[in-house]
Amino acid sequence: MKYQCSPVPKAVAMFSALMAAIAVDASAASLSGIGHLPDGQQSDALAVSRNGLYVGGSAKSGQETVAIRWSVKTRKLQNLGTLPGSASTIIAISDNGGAMVGKASDDGQGTIQAVRWTKQKGRLTGLGYLPGNSSFSRAQGVSKDGSVVFGFGITSGLFHAFRWTKSGGMVDLNERFGIDQQFLLYSMSADGKIATGMTYMPDDSSMAVRWSKQEGLTVLGTVAGGSASSAPSVSGDGKVAVGSCSTNGKLQACRWVATGPAQGVGFISGYDNSYLLATSRDGAVAVGQAFSFDASAGKVARVAVIWSETHGLWKLQDVLETDYGLDTAGWKLEVATGISSDGKTIVGTGKNPEGEPEGWVVSLK
Repeated sequence: MKYQCSPVPKAVAMFSALMAAIAVDASAASLSGIGHLPDGQQSDALAVSRNGLYVGGSAKSGQETVAIRWSVKTRKLQNLGTLPGSASTIIAISDNGGAMVGKASDDGQGTIQAVRWTKQKGRLTGLGYLPGNSSFSRAQGVSKDGSVVFGFGITSGLFHAFRWTKSGGMVDLNERFGIDQQFLLYSMSADGKIATGMTYMPDDSSMAVRWSKQEGLTVLGTVAGGSASSAPSVSGDGKVAVGSCSTNGKLQACRWVATGPAQGVGFISGYDNSYLLATSRDGAVAVGQAFSFDASAGKVARVAVIWSETHGLWKLQDVLETDYGLDTAGWKLEVATGISSDGKTIVGTGKNPEGEPEGWVVSLK
C-alpha cells in the first residue's frame, strides 16, 4: 500500500501503525455526515454499535430534540421520537442495532428517565425509576442482544447503579451486591462482568471507579496532584478504562489498566483540557476531545482527538488528513464520542462545511 508522505513530524506520519492491517492510502478512510432531519438543522452522533454498523444520538426536529438512528447500509437518519414533553438522546446501542438506550428529559416536569427503543416495537419506552425516586434514571449501556440495560438512577437522594430487564424491571445493583458508595455506572464490558463510572467521596470530590462482582467497587483515583476523575468508558475486554483526571481546574485525558494507577496521557498543543470518552475492545485506541476556553472572547475551542499508547494524543482530523490522505472538505471535527470494537469506526459531532452542527462517521478500512 502506498504511504501518504508529508513534511509534518514523523510521529504524526506514523500514527497509522496503531491501526494494524489498515491501509493508509486515500481510499482507506472516509468521512460521512449523518445529515439532518427534514425539519431540523442539528444532529449529534453520540454512540456506535460494537460492530460499527449503527450510530445513535439526537437531532432537532422542529422545536423538539429527538432520538435518532443511522446505519452504514442505508445511510439514512431515522427519527426515533421522544416521550411526551421530553427531549430524547441515544447513548448506547446493541450489537445488531436492534435496540438502543438512553434518556428522555422533561424540563417542564424536571425529570430524566431511562429509555429503550427496539426495532421490533418501533418506539421509545420509558424504563421507570429506582424505588424511592420518580424523577431521575439514565441508561448508559445495553447487552449484545439488547435485552439487558445498565445505567444509574437516584434512590433516597443517592446515585445507585441499575440493571433492567423486561421481566424483572429495574434492579438496584448497589443493594443487590452490597455496594455502599454512590455509583454512577457509565460503561460495561462486553460480557457484562466489569463496569466503570464515578462515585462521590466524603469530601464531595468525584472519583473514577471500577466494579466487578469478585472485587466489588474500587476507587481508581486520579493523577498525582489531582483532585477528581471519571471513567466514562471501559474496553470491551474489561481491562482498560478511559476518561479524565482533574488538576487545578484543568482536565487531562487519563486511562487505567485494571485497578492500576491513573495514567495521564497529555494534552494537545494550544488546548488546556483533554478527556477520553470511548475506547476500542482491547483499549489500544481511544477517542475524545481537547478544548480551551477563551474568557475574553467568551468562546470555547474544541477538537476531536485520538490516542494510542505508542503515539500518544493527536487531533483526529490531522491524522485523517496526513496519514490517510483524506480531504475533510471544510468539516470541523469537534468531539469524538464513540468507537467500534475494532477501532475502525469513529463517530462524533462537529460543524459541517456549511457551519451547521452535524454528527459524523469516520470509517477506516
